[in-house]
Amino acid sequence: MGSASHCHVRALARHDAILQEAVLHCSGRVVKHTGDGIIAVFTNGRAIECVVQAQKAVNAADWSAVEGLHVRMCVFTGEAEERDGDFFGPALNGAARMLSAAWGGQVLVNDAAAACGTLPDGASLTDAGVHVLRDLMEPQQINILAHPTLPVEFPALRTVNRGQPQNVQIAACI
Repeated sequence: MGSASHCHVRALARHDAILQEAVLHCSGRVVKHTGDGIIAVFTNGRAIECVVQAQKAVNAADWSAVEGLHVRMCVFTGEAEERDGDFFGPALNGAARMLSAAWGGQVLVNDAAAACGTLPDGASLTDAGVHVLRDLMEPQQINILAHPTLPVEFPALRTVNRGQPQNVQIAACI
């Protein structure tokens, strides 16, 4: 394994440890690793607090060995089913699609999550409007989390243009 590859492995391990620590601190549960990310579940309304803590810790860490690291995060509340310690359902698909619209260092929050969680001191949500997300039938209301310790300047969200065709899968039960 080359030196650069070893640095990336160590950076990913540090990234995972920071996220795991924030999730545990906010009484959440990591349910899945996605290679370079995690999916965590919260039943206590502390997911937004968790992402603020995680972003602060990521931003405070030294990532110079990998020329910097900016983590995009999403808080998405919706329907999911737990089976054998894993989660499935529309909320996970929605979260993945919303996350793909974010930039490194940015946190996006859907309306359902904004309504059921409490914001940490100094945090606010900015209405980013309704956006079409790849492979989702319904446009989604997206909010951007702001906090004094987090970056605030980002390009426009990476969402589908309304006139652009999408690859939407539709299942029918007869």
